[in-house]
Amino acid sequence: EDWPRFPSTGWDHWLRHGSAMPPRECIVPEVSRTHHFDNKGTNIKAGSPLAAKLSRMRTSKLQPGQLGDLSYLLKDRYEAHLQGLLARAQLTSITQVQLKQLDSKVVYLLPFVRSEYKSKLSKPLQITEAQPRTAHRGLIITRDPTSRALLILADRIRSGEALPVSERLVPHPKQQVTKAYPGESCTNACQ
Repeated sequence: EDWPRFPSTGWDHWLRHGSAMPPRECIVPEVSRTHHFDNKGTNIKAGSPLAAKLSRMRTSKLQPGQLGDLSYLLKDRYEAHLQGLLARAQLTSITQVQLKQLDSKVVYLLPFVRSEYKSKLSKPLQITEAQPRTAHRGLIITRDPTSRALLILADRIRSGEALPVSERLVPHPKQQVTKAYPGESCTNACQ
């Protein structure tokens, strides 16, 4: 799909959230191959904490065509690989991550709720404090910065059968989604 004629935000937001996505997904490797090269923009302001963080962000030095065999990212192979990781993953908690009690040879499954992502996950895992990126069916694959253990972050609402039933949060069957008008508070919209 082409870039919108009247974009409402930056290209990176459009790729992650825009109409360009379904049924595609934004795949981000462990080391980013894109980089914000300017210190101003819709969401980046010179001197802001986000601009400083992005300036320190590591990027891949591999040249185009040097990424190797990427066929493991094709849907069927990726799904099989992901199911294999989930089958051997050990359930863990943010407390274990904070206490640095992870074994580098183990794959961990870490349930989370989005409301706690910024306050409890982003700092100890040294990942963006903005909304979760690159989720595939509610799952984000990353590494513990200390042990380098593979971590699968599982959104307790969106990751479905990846989590044991006891770890899932299922919305109430009568829950309704509504929208607020510009300037209207959430409280008023829900009344």
